[in-house]
Amino acid sequence: MFSKSPSAYAYLRSVFPFPSESILHENFHSALIEHKKELTDISKIVKRFEYQKKVYNLKDEKIKSCLAVDAFAGTILRKIKSNDESDNCKHIFLFLICPLDVRYKPFIIHLKKNINGNANLEIDSLINEVIEKSKETNFPINYCAVDGDSHYSHFFKNQIDTIMQLINDFKDLDMLNEEISKLPYIFISDPLHIWKNQRSRVLDNKVVVNPHIKSRYVTGLNINKVLELGPILTDFSNLSKMRDKFATGLFNFRNSKELLTKYSMESFFFIFLNSLWVESLLNIYISPDTRIYLLSILLNILISIYKDLKDNGLPYNVSFKRSAHNDFLTMFTLEKLERMIPTVVITRFEICNGNLLLGLDRLGTHVAENKIGNIRSLVNQDETIGKLIHIAAKNDFIKTLSKANDEKRKTRLNQGG
Repeated sequence: MFSKSPSAYAYLRSVFPFPSESILHENFHSALIEHKKELTDISKIVKRFEYQKKVYNLKDEKIKSCLAVDAFAGTILRKIKSNDESDNCKHIFLFLICPLDVRYKPFIIHLKKNINGNANLEIDSLINEVIEKSKETNFPINYCAVDGDSHYSHFFKNQIDTIMQLINDFKDLDMLNEEISKLPYIFISDPLHIWKNQRSRVLDNKVVVNPHIKSRYVTGLNINKVLELGPILTDFSNLSKMRDKFATGLFNFRNSKELLTKYSMESFFFIFLNSLWVESLLNIYISPDTRIYLLSILLNILISIYKDLKDNGLPYNVSFKRSAHNDFLTMFTLEKLERMIPTVVITRFEICNGNLLLGLDRLGTHVAENKIGNIRSLVNQDETIGKLIHIAAKNDFIKTLSKANDEKRKTRLNQGG
C-alpha cells in the first residue's frame, strides 16, 4: 500500500496503527536490494526458481510455464562517456515466467539492460539459459513467447519443419497432441501483436486472399464503406496501430457476416479468418470444445495457405511486403505464418488438455506487457533505467510475497476463456 500511494498510507496510518515509513524501510530494504541483485544477475536464476518453490510450499510438482520476453524503453538523463556499454543502455529486456495454471502468479526471472531494445545473440543466449535451467525446477518452461522482432525469426524457422511434419503425420487430434507434448519447448508469438499487424496490413494496402486466381482485392477503406467502423478503419496514425481494441473491433464474426451478405467473398474471408482466432480466445460465451473447433478450422486454413505459398510462389504483381513494383499484398508473409502456426497449435493443444485453470493470456507476451504497464505507472514519470529496474524489483517482490496478480490495465484486454 505504501508503495502504491504514500499519501493514502499516511492517512490510514492516522486511523489505524500501521508501521511507520522508517520501520517499513528497516524491515524490507535489505531484502528488496537483494531481490534486485538477483533479478539482474543471470547466475541467480536457479535461486529465483527456488524462492518461488518456497513461496508456494511446493515439493516435486511440475507447473508448465511460458517464458515471455519483451523489451521496454527508459531514458538517460545525461550523456555518459564510459567504457562500460551498459552505462548507455536505454532499454530493458524483461524475462517473465508465466505459469499456465492461474493459481501461480507470473514472476520476473531476469532483467537485462540493452542499448536499443532490439533482440540479439546475447538475448538468444539468455533465453536458452533460462529455459535450460528451468528444467530441473518446479516451473519447467515449455514455451517461449516473443513479440514481432525480426531477430527471433530464426527460432521459428528452425522449428516449423518439425511442427509441419507432425501435423502431416498425425491427422488425429489426440495423437497429434501426444506428439506435441514430447517436444522439449516451442517458440510462440503473441496473438494481439499479430491481430494488430493484420489490421495495419489491410488498412492502406490492397490485400489478395488467393494470389493465384483472379479475384477482388481487400482494402480497409472499401470495407469501412460497408461496416462503418469509424477510427477502426480510418485512423492511420502510428498510435492506432498499437491499440488492441481496433484490431479486436475489426476481427469478429458479426463483421464477417456483414461483409458476406453486403460486399464480397474475399473481404468476408479475410475478416473471418482472423476472427476465428480472436473469437476463440476472447469470446467469453463459448465452451472449450467450441474454442478447439474454431482453432482447428483456423489451423487447417493456415497450413493450406503456407503450403501453397511455399510450393507455388507469387505472381509478378503480388508480394509479401509493400513495394513500389507490386500492386498487391498477400494476407500473410511466410515469416508471419511460421509464427502463427505453432502459436495456434499450442493454444489448441493446451485447451485440449482440459485444464480449467489454464490462463490463455499466458500463452503470449500479453502478461509481460501488462507487467511493464504497471511498472511505468509506479515510477512517477522518472523513467531512468535505474528507477525502472528498482520499481520492477519492488513490484515483483511485493507481488511474490502477496501472491497477487498485477492490476489489469484499462487499456489492455484481459477477457477470454
